[in-house]
Amino acid sequence: MAVIPLCENPQIIVNPNLQELIIKCACYSVPNRGVVNIPPRSLEIMKYDFPFGRFSKKTLRPTIETLDDFQIIDRQTGEVGVPDSSKLQIQKQITTH
Repeated sequence: MAVIPLCENPQIIVNPNLQELIIKCACYSVPNRGVVNIPPRSLEIMKYDFPFGRFSKKTLRPTIETLDDFQIIDRQTGEVGVPDSSKLQIQKQITTH
């Protein structure tokens, strides 16, 4: 679990490398949608016309409690990245898909 600094009005920001990470890994997981695999054709389109609205705070509504449930998954290596506001934490996990 990520270490969350305590403050009066915490703000969750989208990782500035999100577009690059999603295109590279081609798989992500968000609450209420589960694991989403992005087909190669969609990845090619995303390189030039990334759907930022699909990954916005307004659309996904992350909270401090659900922040760790947002993950970028590298299908080739099985690495899971948890994109947070400060860095991308990578943990090796064995996927059971």
